[in-house]
This record gives sequence, C-alpha cells and structure tokens, in this order.
Amino acid sequence: MNNLLTIGLTGDVMIGRTLDTVISQKGYDYPWGDVLPLLIDTDLNIINLETSLTDSERKVYKIFNFKSSPDKVQSLVDANVTIANLANNHILDFAHEGLLQTIATLNAAGIKHVGAGKNHDEAIAPAIVHRKNIRIGVLGLTDNEPVWNADNDPGTNYIDLTDTREKARVLHKIKDLQKQTDIIIASIHWGPN
Repeated sequence: MNNLLTIGLTGDVMIGRTLDTVISQKGYDYPWGDVLPLLIDTDLNIINLETSLTDSERKVYKIFNFKSSPDKVQSLVDANVTIANLANNHILDFAHEGLLQTIATLNAAGIKHVGAGKNHDEAIAPAIVHRKNIRIGVLGLTDNEPVWNADNDPGTNYIDLTDTREKARVLHKIKDLQKQTDIIIASIHWGPN
C-alpha cells in the first residue's frame, strides 16, 4: 500500500467580487488555471476561503466586502477542496446570514470547514479526515476582526496572539486533537494585509 500522502495547501482563495462574474462567463475551473491538475492529484486540499458564498445583500460596514454566489462552490469542488478555513477577515462581510449560508453551501457540497460556525463550539471545532489510513486534523484560526469572535452568536475562531491564556487555549485544543489524529494542521489567517 502506498502511504505517501499528498496535501495541497493554498493561501487565500477569493472567488468573489468581479471574479464571481468572470467564473459565470468562463466556467468554474477558470480561477485555477494551470494549478488545477496539481490540486486534482492531491489526496486532500486545504484552503483559506477568503469570501462568503451567499446571496445576502446585508453588507457590514468596511472598505472591501467579498462574496461569491453559492453556485461558485463548484469551483472548490472541481479543485478537490477538502477543507476550507473560514477564520478570516471576510467571512462575515455579509453578516451572520452570509456566514451561515456559506456553511450550508459547503456542507451541501461535501466540503468540510473550520474556523467559524454558528456558535463558539462550532467555530473552534476541528475537521478530521482519513486518507490512506492516516487521520488528519485541521484547525482554523484568525487574529483579524476581534469583534467577529464566535460566542453564542455566529463568528470566527479568533485568537489574540498577545494573550497567553488564548495561546494556552489553542495549545490545549491541539493536544486534544493529537489524541485523535496522526497529523495536525493549523490554518491561521493572521497579520495585517
């Protein structure tokens, strides 16, 4: 048996704004260009989804608001995306509705997600996948948009990198995940633009 595991990791994947229209014109595979064959050949791919997949028109006040229509999830499916980190500074650009529709859209497409959820417990929950008898655990975190931190309301898995208690919380989560998995990947959207 081949135990070689190939994991594709991307940076920010933003298929919204004007690219949403271009994808409608040129097809779901268009954004990936020459990289698509590489993504298809991996055992799993992990992205940071730097947009929401929503029809919501309820923009939050900020300079840039990113969204893509929900059908564009097919671009992610075609690229063999396994897990999307939603912990970033654009997932709530279209308020709670945008986040919740994104989650529902990803769920319907069979794409796991981390880093955001309908409450704190969902936002901090890892995703675990099995490939070639290897268990991979993924956590999603961000140090952007502290007001989007999930509590009883939808939000992200926010971490204040200057707070030792916050760092201890994440390390505890990693240690718990280590008991269930062979490999742990933390997808962290952090720092200024």
